[in-house]
Amino acid sequence: MNTQARPPETEADRLADRWAFAGFVVFMLASFVIQATSIQLEDRHARLEPWLREGASHLSLLCLVPFFPRILDIAPLSLRRWRWSVPVHLAACLGFTLLHVLGFVLIRKLTYPAFLGDTYTFGLSDPLNWIYEGRKDAYGYCLTMLSFALARMAMQNRLESRAVDEVASREKRLMLKSGGR
Repeated sequence: MNTQARPPETEADRLADRWAFAGFVVFMLASFVIQATSIQLEDRHARLEPWLREGASHLSLLCLVPFFPRILDIAPLSLRRWRWSVPVHLAACLGFTLLHVLGFVLIRKLTYPAFLGDTYTFGLSDPLNWIYEGRKDAYGYCLTMLSFALARMAMQNRLESRAVDEVASREKRLMLKSGGR
């Protein structure tokens, strides 16, 4: 057990990450249902396949989301450190795409024969498949990373506000923020 207390800023980031993750799970569940039912409405003969297809993709995404706070720890979204952050985020986005695609392909290859009696083929060697998935994953990566960063910023602002309120209450002063002070 860790007996050393973490700084309040770190605790605030962890709490923000939990809230962002919970929001992401809710969003993913809604996205899964909307995507699967949309495919099913477009092709009335498709019964289970859209649910397996979208389920595999969404499950693969959910497995990758816990890595977003770690990447944000390494490369925070800030203008001061953009020369370091941009290459890290580009590499992380490429890794995210690679792992997402390989994850959903594996899940589909395991579930299609069991539930549909059919094999699943993706075409990992076809660059167009990677471009198709990569553009969607880049968009998803940016939105997810931004969600975690905004949650952290909101929690840090809340922490700062509480600290100011405590000092003002203890010292019986009116505290006003001016610039960064």
